[in-house]
Amino acid sequence: MARNKSEKIKTDASEKFRPSGADINDESGVNGNGPDTNLDALNASDMHDKEKNDETCRKHSVISFIVCAVFAAAAAALILFGRTGAERYSSASVPATDDITNTEKENAAPRGENEDGENHGLTVEPTEEAVSGTPFPQGETLAHVKTTVIADGIPIATLASGSAAEELIEAVRVYFDGFVNGSGAVTSFLNEISFVEADENAAVMPYDEAFAFLTGSGTPLRVQSRLIEHEFATILHEVTTVNSSDFYCGTRFVAEYGRNGKKMSAYEYIYINGMLQSSRMLENEYLDLPLKETVIIGTRPCPEANGVTTGEYPASGIAFARPVDAVVVRFFGLVNGSMHEGVDFAANRGENCKAAAAGTVIAVLERGSMGLTAYVRHENGFATVYAGLEKACVSIGTTVAAGDIIGTAGMDGIHFGIYADGVPCDPKAYISGLMQ
Repeated sequence: MARNKSEKIKTDASEKFRPSGADINDESGVNGNGPDTNLDALNASDMHDKEKNDETCRKHSVISFIVCAVFAAAAAALILFGRTGAERYSSASVPATDDITNTEKENAAPRGENEDGENHGLTVEPTEEAVSGTPFPQGETLAHVKTTVIADGIPIATLASGSAAEELIEAVRVYFDGFVNGSGAVTSFLNEISFVEADENAAVMPYDEAFAFLTGSGTPLRVQSRLIEHEFATILHEVTTVNSSDFYCGTRFVAEYGRNGKKMSAYEYIYINGMLQSSRMLENEYLDLPLKETVIIGTRPCPEANGVTTGEYPASGIAFARPVDAVVVRFFGLVNGSMHEGVDFAANRGENCKAAAAGTVIAVLERGSMGLTAYVRHENGFATVYAGLEKACVSIGTTVAAGDIIGTAGMDGIHFGIYADGVPCDPKAYISGLMQ
């Protein structure tokens, strides 16, 4: 009876899971065994789904474990860092004193050291006072502690804090530096200055009173200012005059031009507490050496400007002609105490000025008060000068014959001169009829 019940259950199960309208024999492909085969396939499918669900659960468990581990590590780190920070700030101490202001309390930095002097890792940025070179005792901070200033081992003043003491010493240095007559002085203390924590019973000196004491006549401090100054001086050049009979009296010209020199001197000045104590020259150097100047002075007697020729001029071998057909208004010789090296013709403006003899133009230039001037070189070392031109009709290198146009006269007429080897000669000695 039990067997029949079991078979009945199998039959019901196969009927339940049989596809609708399908033939069992057709699905199984084996006649007579269709219900058993379908039941095995169903069991295999159930086992596969179960294994798949188990694998998914395992993955979820691993992920959950990892997330929990991460959160646990983060929580442990926060707790650890929180304890470390609390220990740091609990171990930091700021000296308390009645003279500390609220601003100083806010600016006080924790030390961050334990009883053995070991640093917990808290970094304290150095203040401007700490790096300014003030001789606070190494390893100590007196910025907010009642401090005594020591000079050469002797206490000289006690102030409410190390910051005030440092500021006072710097103010004293700046005060005495201001007495130096010049900029760029190096000012420092000759005393050995140090700072120590004052005794509890030490009386605090007001800042203004301490400053007045340390800058007064009875100050125990010695503040030295060393100033180096450079001075530049001009060295005048020497002028030498040479008398020469090759030139007429009144002739003066520079044969060699001179130049002034320059010298640099360095001086050291030492001040003690604003009073000059000593000075000395450190160096004396010539930056430029002066150059000597040579001036030629003519000593040859000049003929009178009266149209009289003395016959003392060299023969030219050249037949010079008048450059313009005009009256001579000023002759060769002394005129108002100055040597006039030629003759002046009262030529009309624009009148042609002609070459006095054949030659070559060697210069055409402006000569200050003489105006536009042309120079013509002739034979035997002679040369003629045509000054006061309004316009030049020749240029350097032009070859001219006697009577060729040199240029046109200006509004002041024409100045004409004859030179023999550079020495001015009286044109009357070479051109006849100039008296007319």
